[in-house]
Amino acid sequence: MESEKTPWSERAQETRERILGAAVELMAAKGYAGTSVTELCARAQVVRPVLYSHFGSKEGLLGAVVEHVGNSLIDELQQAYSRDQSADASERIKGAVLVYRRFIEERPERLRLLLLITLERGQTSLEVRTAMARYQARAIQTIVSALEDTAGTEVEDLDTLAVTVVSILQNAMVRRVFDPDSELTNRMWDELARTVALGLGHRVRKLRASKTP
Repeated sequence: MESEKTPWSERAQETRERILGAAVELMAAKGYAGTSVTELCARAQVVRPVLYSHFGSKEGLLGAVVEHVGNSLIDELQQAYSRDQSADASERIKGAVLVYRRFIEERPERLRLLLLITLERGQTSLEVRTAMARYQARAIQTIVSALEDTAGTEVEDLDTLAVTVVSILQNAMVRRVFDPDSELTNRMWDELARTVALGLGHRVRKLRASKTP
């Protein structure tokens, strides 16, 4: 019997994921400048033309890495927030914050990678700036959609609350690097959930007051 062959598109996707995985591991450990294309190809078990055919250049691969890591986090947040539709707003917010905390604590190499990339290439790489802008835009829209799902689409200024949340989460990434186990860092997570709940509650009350004759 003739053996089944993996379709070309599936093989190409598997190769792309393998290259991305190698880039995440190596760049998180050594930075962008410290990671050579030769090392990337060896780790991913591909030749240079294959890497370039998928990403165009090492810089193009870097932009793809930013989106790969950022999107994996956003996907987990979306799943966590939508998992229990019966829970009240406060509990759903706490659940989403817990997912982010676990992501930081269990996969610190991915967060270290985002910090390294931002510091090392954020000012000079158009690919990195573009990828980070797309990641942040998706993160903000994800949070806005989650808040609208909880409080309704009539509530105003949720984008400002979402930007505030993203800023706090980015600070949490930094704190995880230099102060991971302090009591203040632990309390910060509870404070984040309260901040979101209070901000959302304030907007809901304002909307209700505007509708009161």
